[in-house]
Amino acid sequence: MQVKDVMRKPAVITDNISLGEAAGLMTSKGVDSIIFARNDKLGGIITESDLIRNFGKRETVGDVMTRKVVVIESSKNLEAALALMKEKKIKRLPVVEKGKLVGVITVTDLMAHAEELEEEFLFE
Repeated sequence: MQVKDVMRKPAVITDNISLGEAAGLMTSKGVDSIIFARNDKLGGIITESDLIRNFGKRETVGDVMTRKVVVIESSKNLEAALALMKEKKIKRLPVVEKGKLVGVITVTDLMAHAEELEEEFLFE
């Protein structure tokens, strides 16, 4: 099974918003991360953990988002996504096609499809 078969539509912002607005957006969309992108080009990612660590210390998403984002191509298999998450110790991967953002896949998505994985699903 490929990443594109499991990925979801990401929560995306195109403008630098406050951390409070980001928290509200995460709540309303039921997600734990927001991707900053313009014209399908990835600029960064902010997670719920980033918000918690920085709330009251910083003001905007641009102040705290991770700019060097690890991504995965939509055509890669789920094993590649799992291996990359384990290697980088991350829980979500923006999904790209030819450099353009098309989705997001999380460790929870992989857990839901654990029977499709060739290796045992252990995430530390």
